[in-house]
Amino acid sequence: MTALRGPDSSQDALLDEHAVVPETVDVNIRQLDPIPAPRYFIKELPLTDAMRDLVLRGSSAGPNYDPVSVARALDDLKASKAAGPSDHGLIIDAAHGNCGKDEVVEAQVIEDIASRVAAGERGILGIMMESFLVGGHQDPAPLDQLVYGQSVTDACVPWDRTEQVLRKLADAVATRRAAAE
Repeated sequence: MTALRGPDSSQDALLDEHAVVPETVDVNIRQLDPIPAPRYFIKELPLTDAMRDLVLRGSSAGPNYDPVSVARALDDLKASKAAGPSDHGLIIDAAHGNCGKDEVVEAQVIEDIASRVAAGERGILGIMMESFLVGGHQDPAPLDQLVYGQSVTDACVPWDRTEQVLRKLADAVATRRAAAE
């Protein structure tokens, strides 16, 4: 469980390790000061006991994958001296609030991130995306009425487009690594 401290003690709560934590970075059960106004939301993902990565998901207030938001998040993480994220960087969730749950925009978000990585931007460890065989999503229905390979939850990038953006990301990482040599 992770402790979340709101602006006043009446808003203290316990959250499980997969909860979205608005306005607060709390890593390895360390109580940190709330981050002012919703600049970004961070989701904690338990990877190992020794390290946790933080995920920028965007929010109803808008996306937070842009270079300024990423730089602010990285600065806040470094200032927090939290083990793990301050040493390693963060992950960007291209879905959800960063694309308005639109799979076409989600692919564009990934391409933007890839361009920035290729140009040398540091601190982005990876991306998360919603992907499935068929793009978009459908409402749950009887099995005989469903499109095979299409999500019944969030809108997903179709597989052919997923392959394109993942190749672009791989090329971007190779470009950044070659430039660093």
